[in-house]
Amino acid sequence: MEGNVTLAMEALAASGVLVPSEQRAALGRSLLVKQQEARLSALAFWGRILTSTGHDYLLARGCNSISPSSLHFDTHYYYRQDGVKWMDLQALTDDTYEACKSIRGCFTGEPSHIYSVKLAAPSQNEQDVNAVGEEMAGAKSQQERQMDATKEEAGQEDVEIRQDDEQDAEETKDDDHSEMGASKLGPGFRTLEIGELDRVSALMRQVDYDCGVVPKGAYIYNSKKELVKNVHFPGVKFLQNLDSFVHLFQKYEDTPLSDDVRGSWSFEHIPFEGVVLRSLWWPGYVFYYTTQTKDFGSLYFGMGEKNVDLPFMI
Repeated sequence: MEGNVTLAMEALAASGVLVPSEQRAALGRSLLVKQQEARLSALAFWGRILTSTGHDYLLARGCNSISPSSLHFDTHYYYRQDGVKWMDLQALTDDTYEACKSIRGCFTGEPSHIYSVKLAAPSQNEQDVNAVGEEMAGAKSQQERQMDATKEEAGQEDVEIRQDDEQDAEETKDDDHSEMGASKLGPGFRTLEIGELDRVSALMRQVDYDCGVVPKGAYIYNSKKELVKNVHFPGVKFLQNLDSFVHLFQKYEDTPLSDDVRGSWSFEHIPFEGVVLRSLWWPGYVFYYTTQTKDFGSLYFGMGEKNVDLPFMI
């Protein structure tokens, strides 16, 4: 998953992948520094999200291991705006990831910006399961209190005071979290507040899954069932065949681009040089492959919105 920033930008310059010279000069060095700090086996420039305020997000993706057979991808996402230091993007829960998909509109460029997402309230079955869990937790706490009652009377009052203080602190923390996070339960709906950085992380994860193109055979399984770079990669034999390219973050080797929606990829064959693929689902995602050096890579330079109207355009 490593990539050469300079080669990628030179190959994709005709596709609108442009970065100011001062940022471009600092990218290579800063990525190496961050890779050593985070102890990653690979760290590559991922792309750029264009925002409404001009404070764009420069993004990078790191990796330690890939195990598609167990659907485990040890990937890490990073961002920066000042052009100096890479900051971590937190991993998302499945609920937050799904909620981020429903957000529409441009990114603001303000990491502290909050989006309010309206979601369906939990069903009655989910509420019953939560109620059973609360009852079990209550029964367990009652048993613990009975055990505490056998302790010495001299230290019992201190223990109860500490327990009360901890319970009050937890209740206050839960109330604050519910007010700022997933509060405002309504009849059949609830409101979830999501930060912009969570949306950035969700976007990178979604683009990687939907696109994430690599040449077939560029990676192979090792003895640990992990995908590693194939040092004996022979290259792409049939450049104009979409079967020669696969999705890395789906079921590797079983998800060729030819299985995608017909017309969802723009294909450009450059004689004696290579090919360039552009996603029409995600305008701004571009993949390149060069025949002479067998170098390949991809970048995303876009507004961060999926083209949901594509089925009506093809």
